[in-house]
Amino acid sequence: MQWMRWVLVNRRRFGSAHFGAGKVATTLTDSIKAPNQVKDFERYPSIETGQKMIIDDVLKMANDSTNANFQAYRQYVQKAIDVARGVKSGSDPCSTGLYAWRTSGRGSPGSNFIFYESRGSQDFYTLSEAFIKDPLLRSHM
Repeated sequence: MQWMRWVLVNRRRFGSAHFGAGKVATTLTDSIKAPNQVKDFERYPSIETGQKMIIDDVLKMANDSTNANFQAYRQYVQKAIDVARGVKSGSDPCSTGLYAWRTSGRGSPGSNFIFYESRGSQDFYTLSEAFIKDPLLRSHM
């Protein structure tokens, strides 16, 4: 979750328009809600059915003291809240910054993305050196 947050932070710093989020994505919430940024969260706080079911199931288990994994789920939810609030953001593990993630095995999000590492069934990407130096790729025209 920390790495996902770093993707959103880095995209805002680099310029959200370079990632299809438009110039209006000035906050993390804007970035999450922008089209084609975080799957199924474009209408947040209204969430697509699939994502809502997963979140509801996790919350149900985190609030059910009869569940054998109750404590683990509570810790998971608290960590998610802490990461979202920036309380436990950690540090960006990639020296050039993380700029994208996709479900493992789905392939690169585009030609300017370079695979960094897989973590938690997600593939994380940085940007190509050429794109970092010239995001409008003017030198290649």
